[in-house]
Amino acid sequence: MTDQDNKRQLSSRELEVLQLSSQGLTDKEIAEQINVSLGTIHTYWTRIRSKSHGKTRAEIVGRHVRRMVLSNVEDHAREAFDPYGFLIAAPAAVVIFDSALRLVFVNRQARRLFGGELEGALNRQVSELNLPQELRGTLIRMLGSAIEESKSQSFVLPSGWQGIATPYHTRSRELYIGIWAVQSTTDLGKSGGASQAYVRL
Repeated sequence: MTDQDNKRQLSSRELEVLQLSSQGLTDKEIAEQINVSLGTIHTYWTRIRSKSHGKTRAEIVGRHVRRMVLSNVEDHAREAFDPYGFLIAAPAAVVIFDSALRLVFVNRQARRLFGGELEGALNRQVSELNLPQELRGTLIRMLGSAIEESKSQSFVLPSGWQGIATPYHTRSRELYIGIWAVQSTTDLGKSGGASQAYVRL
């Protein structure tokens, strides 16, 4: 039985007793705070032990504190993680096209890779981008293949950059194609673990 299952089984009063105990209050202090007898607190502890399958109060309180800490860490991580900011600062070049092959996102590394060729290029189709013809042709073939086969496609650009194009659907089922690229095989290790693992798929 998981900690979450145990937590659901406890009554609100039992959870309150467990919470107060995890804050260091004695049974007598808990009884005074929630205005019940010491005998009632002992009854709550009997029920808590039975429902949580804990052998000792220390084990039960320890699990409760651990669950609270992990929950706070997960909540903080969810609040702190900004996928858009991650893409902007990613060590790999990242560009994203929509299903009509319009450019909808370019990060810093991609701007470095393509120089000024992508300035003012958002919402333009790949065929309209101010890129060398060979590069534009490679992108069009790669994007078309990723959409048609509905799976990731690896590639090497004429400039020696290599990477992967991956189609994905949003929650509203809109199709996008994300492209991650790094400069060379030797740069994979320098570009960071996440993109390294992604490109080597």
